[in-house]
Amino acid sequence: MVSDNLSNNLITEEEAELYDRQIRLWGIESQNRLKQSNVLLLGMNALAAEIAKNIVLAGISSLTIIDGQQVTNDDLENNFLIPRDSVGLNRADAAIGRTQSLNPMVKVQSSELGDDLKDKFQEYNLIILITECSSVHFKQCEDVVVKKRSVAELSSGSIQKINKASEPSNTETVLVKKTFNYCHLLDSSCLISNMLKNRSHAKYIPKGYFLMQVLSQCSIEEAPFTLPYLQSQWQKVSKILDVDETILSIEDLECCSGATIPAVNPVLGGVVSQEIIRAITRKGAPHGNWYFFNGSQCSVTVDWLPPDEKS
Repeated sequence: MVSDNLSNNLITEEEAELYDRQIRLWGIESQNRLKQSNVLLLGMNALAAEIAKNIVLAGISSLTIIDGQQVTNDDLENNFLIPRDSVGLNRADAAIGRTQSLNPMVKVQSSELGDDLKDKFQEYNLIILITECSSVHFKQCEDVVVKKRSVAELSSGSIQKINKASEPSNTETVLVKKTFNYCHLLDSSCLISNMLKNRSHAKYIPKGYFLMQVLSQCSIEEAPFTLPYLQSQWQKVSKILDVDETILSIEDLECCSGATIPAVNPVLGGVVSQEIIRAITRKGAPHGNWYFFNGSQCSVTVDWLPPDEKS
């Protein structure tokens, strides 16, 4: 969710010196937009740590982190923002110190996931929701998107793209504004499910979608998920979706078994951070609303679902 509620505070001389390199990349106006942006990050897993690092270094105004889970040994292995003596502490609280040290000019704080949180959403220019891969966390994501009307646009929004066009002769630069509309998260999910009603369409759906459906049925108590457990869940999911079970191979399911692969997080975190900066600065064309990254093959599938004819 992106808001235009920005103040008129311009960057200082000290900030201009610190951010000189990126100002040369995207301009002073974009840096001012970043400086005036207050961001809420819901979740502090390994992927969220990469995103927090990138946007804090970019020079936003403030970052508020909320996470309802306690630090485990797995977090110590995968999350570089959490100190090794933090087991048992709240993940958001544990990550504050190292996150703040990345950029003293950014205000970094943690908060609690209370019932009054939805009343505070208007205080933020952008809200990022990072979920774990389990049935509980997928349900929490749906609850945020569907039940809390104040964040109904958490998974939807629009970004303006400005193109510069010129002719070889009599050169003239013009600005062309375009709006990219993101549909509701659940509407997009339902669209894919509807496509699967025609069995021949299943082969055109990225495997990442089917893996996501498998993980959405997994119990957090079973983590880290074993291959036999994932196979049993896929058997159920394939019947529900009415698709051929051979669509996912053992190698595909193995990608979701065992512990988290830290190397995947910098790649995906970098892409997400890039989209966040684009959303805040209104610079560049956004990716499609579905981004599937295959860490084993180092391949990416990006889709607009549904395609927006007005974009």
